[in-house]
Amino acid sequence: MLKKCENSKILISFVFILFCFLDLTETIYYNGFDSNYNSFIFVALSLLPAISKNLVINYISIRVGYKPVIIYLLITSLYVYLVPIIPNPNEYITAIIQLLLPIFLWARLRTFFRREEDEYVDRDYKKISIPSLVIPTLLTIVMVYFTSGYFKYYALVIASGSMEPKISKGDIIIVEKVEDNYDKIKVGQVLVFKYNNVVIVHRVIKIIKDRGEIYFYTKGDANAEADNYNITKENIIGTTSFKVPYLGYPTVWLNEQ
Repeated sequence: MLKKCENSKILISFVFILFCFLDLTETIYYNGFDSNYNSFIFVALSLLPAISKNLVINYISIRVGYKPVIIYLLITSLYVYLVPIIPNPNEYITAIIQLLLPIFLWARLRTFFRREEDEYVDRDYKKISIPSLVIPTLLTIVMVYFTSGYFKYYALVIASGSMEPKISKGDIIIVEKVEDNYDKIKVGQVLVFKYNNVVIVHRVIKIIKDRGEIYFYTKGDANAEADNYNITKENIIGTTSFKVPYLGYPTVWLNEQ
C-alpha cells in the first residue's frame, strides 16, 4: 500500500492512522475513559508508543519495503523473551522502550539514507542530529531509572500536606531504598514506608530496639500529633532528603479527579 502511494501524503497519512487505530482497537475497547487518570494512562502507555512504532514502520516500508518491517515487528514483539535485560519489566518500562526504540531507529535510518543519497553531509546536520538523539535518550534513561522502582533510587510524588513546609503537596521526592541497612536510619530523617497499603512520608521522632526488633515512631511535620502506630522493618521502603518542588502537581491532579 505504502509503496504504491508514496507520492501522496494524504494516502500515507490515511495508512498511518489506519494502522494506529488497529493497534489501539483492543485498548480502546477495554479502557473505560471514566477519569482523567485512565485517559492519561491510555495516552502514555498505548497511544504514544503506537504512533512512534507506526511512524518508523511507515518510513521503512516506503524507503525499503515490507520485509524489514516484518523482521522489526517480530524482534520488538519478542524482545522481552529473547533479550531479558530487565527481569519482569512492568508496563511503564515496556511503554518507554516501545516509544524510544522507533525514534532511535528512525534517526539512524534517516542519517543512513541521507548519506546514501548525498555523498556530502552537511556538518550542521550532524550537529543537530546528534543532540536530538542523545538528549531524549538520556532523559528517557533518567525517567526509567527514577520511576521503575527496580533501582536504589526512585521518584515519588507527594499527595498530601502532612510534611509542610519541608515537603509540600505536589513535590517529587527522591527515595533511597534502605536495603537492610536499618541501623543507618536516625531520628530526624524523613522515612518512606507503607501502612495499610498506603505509602506515607513522615519524619522519624523515636526509635526503639527490643529483642532484636527495631520499631520506628513517626510524625508528619504539619501534624499536631504523632502517628498512632509504629513501623517495623517490613514496612520501610527507604528515606529521602532531596525534593523537586511542584513538578508532581499534574500527577496529583489526575489522581484527584
